Amino acid sequence: MADPIATSESTIIDLMSHRTGLPRHDLVYNDSVPPQLLISQLKYLRPSAGFRETWQYNNIMYIVLSYIPEVLVNVRFAQYVKKHVFLPLGLHFTTYSGDLAGETGKLAAGFARDQVNKTEDIFGMGIPRALPYWNPAGEDGNSKDM
Repeated sequence: MADPIATSESTIIDLMSHRTGLPRHDLVYNDSVPPQLLISQLKYLRPSAGFRETWQYNNIMYIVLSYIPEVLVNVRFAQYVKKHVFLPLGLHFTTYSGDLAGETGKLAAGFARDQVNKTEDIFGMGIPRALPYWNPAGEDGNSKDM
């Protein structure tokens, strides 16, 4: 990160609790950006608060967190969570796979708004469109598991 203290002292709890000093920076990433590349570019994102100074929602830190199992135990995040969280809890239909979720025929679509000027009015009306499969948290559950 741009802040050397945040870089050297951030813990998993800091990343999970949104207190790294980084604001959202949502427009710098998408599904095609691998976690390794995003992590290498964190140093270019300006913080808007001091480290542990305030709570600021930030999805990027959850992308960083999702890369930890791959680095530490050489297992992809979705596989790690399935084995160590979902299955022990009996969540047999919960998945990170859009393909598996879609096979049920009961996958709800999200939506986005096209033609919104994201630099001037990120909450502009735009033109709504369906997103066939999009889940920012990555996981899809259902009422059978819940």
